[in-house]
Amino acid sequence: MEVAGNQIRVQSLAQSGATKVQPEYIQPPNCRPSVLPCPITGLLIKVINHGVPIQLLDDMRRIGITFFEDCPVTEKLKYCCEPNSFASEGYGSRMLVSSNDTVLDWRDYFDHHTLPLSRRNPSRWPNFPPNYRDVVLEYSDHMKALSQRLLKLISESLCLPSSLIEEAVEDFYQNITVSYYPPCPQPELTLGLQAHSDIGAITLLIQDDVSGLQVLKDGEWVNINPLSEAIVVILADQTEIITNGKCKSAVHRAITNSNKARLSVATFHDLQRRGLYPQLQSSSVTLLLHDTARLCMVIMSHHGEAVAWEGSAQEALESFALQVRYSPFGTTSIRILWVKMSGLDSSLGKEAWNCHKFVLDY
Repeated sequence: MEVAGNQIRVQSLAQSGATKVQPEYIQPPNCRPSVLPCPITGLLIKVINHGVPIQLLDDMRRIGITFFEDCPVTEKLKYCCEPNSFASEGYGSRMLVSSNDTVLDWRDYFDHHTLPLSRRNPSRWPNFPPNYRDVVLEYSDHMKALSQRLLKLISESLCLPSSLIEEAVEDFYQNITVSYYPPCPQPELTLGLQAHSDIGAITLLIQDDVSGLQVLKDGEWVNINPLSEAIVVILADQTEIITNGKCKSAVHRAITNSNKARLSVATFHDLQRRGLYPQLQSSSVTLLLHDTARLCMVIMSHHGEAVAWEGSAQEALESFALQVRYSPFGTTSIRILWVKMSGLDSSLGKEAWNCHKFVLDY
């Protein structure tokens, strides 16, 4: 069985012949695929005629499936994520998991840090098949160019200068995550990827021919059926903030099935981690962070220091880096850029990471 440290890969569990999933993968009853969600709608579209060579899309899918299904276990384990980091580059199965009590996603993945160039180190990526790294590099450049074009179109659709959103985003932090969802013996109890909205500006996603991606629309989960030449465009939280809610981020998830493995490639474009904007001069700012499960109050001084509390939250949330954004619609917003988390309980982990939708007037 494929093990990295104390972590067993989902692919190994699927290949073991087990007829039931392990308890740590069973979703709470209110999060399972059959449960109707609350009515929140965001923007997710499929685009064709996007200018990215179809052969490159096929090559990206091919190297991903080849790595997961044909690469020897010993070779894959050379590229494991750091075991004590919840969002490190490499081969893993527990992204953003900070506690052994967290319900796990039924997926394995390889996360590539591709932009800015200072983060890009192809030697950390697989060399199986031999052209793996070259394909990822070319794919990264095409995804960046397409994201920039799309953000310009969004700006123009809001009657704004075409470069406005792109300038607000500045240089992208880009990650490319290849996700592999093995067949699951009990898909009605699990999720390949739990419901969420992306924290960045825009995400571009391609799929293989197996359905599994769903988006929340008018209170119902809608299947986004695969189309080989299409790229799925998912607007993320920072675009919603920059446009002051004119463009909603899309809540989405991935479901599993019992018959066939599924592969997707998501390219995330986030804002650069630059810390505080110098415009924030007030001696202290009080923020109320709204979550579905809890409220956290954060007091931030003008030095960028932060204290969070609510039960164990003071110990769990060690530090924040925040950033001020001035919307063209006249509302000031602040977001969490980075959260250093340790010792988080199962519920607080992802909630802390997802405390990002809030607007401040002062």
